[in-house]
Amino acid sequence: VVNISESSTSHTSIFNWVQTEGAKLSKEADRIHFAP
Repeated sequence: VVNISESSTSHTSIFNWVQTEGAKLSKEADRIHFAP
């Protein structure tokens, strides 16, 4: 749950974290998928 009173800076940090983690998971999934 995200508090609406959170600052935009916190929102940006959370968004960036999600994007970073998502990219890591996608990369790992691709690595596993294409492994022989």
